[in-house]
Amino acid sequence: VMMWNPPWTLALAMPFGMVPYPIARALWFLTMFLILAKSFEQIGRALHPGHNPLWFWLLGFAFEPPLEGLRTGQISPLLLAGAVGVWTLIYQRPMLAGAMAVLLTVKPHASYLILLALALWTVDQRRWEFFLGFLGGLGGSLAIAMLFNPSVIGHYLHAWRNYPPVDWATATPGGILRFYLGIERFELQFVSAAVGILWFA
Repeated sequence: VMMWNPPWTLALAMPFGMVPYPIARALWFLTMFLILAKSFEQIGRALHPGHNPLWFWLLGFAFEPPLEGLRTGQISPLLLAGAVGVWTLIYQRPMLAGAMAVLLTVKPHASYLILLALALWTVDQRRWEFFLGFLGGLGGSLAIAMLFNPSVIGHYLHAWRNYPPVDWATATPGGILRFYLGIERFELQFVSAAVGILWFA
């Protein structure tokens, strides 16, 4: 499956491409497993300080979606790490929280409401250090990707223009609408997002 994640995601993915696939697959699995474990622990400690982290790990890994993400090699654990990082750091270390928020952009279609809420919160509360941390993290990640491929943004835009993912009808409300109303109607994929933004407003 082609990665449609934004170009700055390459800064996170490229190191795994420097080793043979079986090793990269094992390292990716281990990295995502550790990210999930740490995220579950952070959530548990924030909600129930002093409890044994073993319980948080057991509860987290008893939930099916993280296990499916690990099995299929998804990048989704980074979204959880970003959300937990923002949640636990936003008041004590807002610049670092802003940098952690960059992880939410690796799958913007799954986190757009959180990103919108953070943007409005930043403006409303005038927490510019959070915004600076976000810009720094985003700019740094993009700079790393461009260091290895200066044309990465152009290539990404070219792929979207010439090979868009219109053939993918995922198991989402938009995908179901396309299944019944015409698989070629790619705009239906965004109905849920439009409803979500209206609800948010």
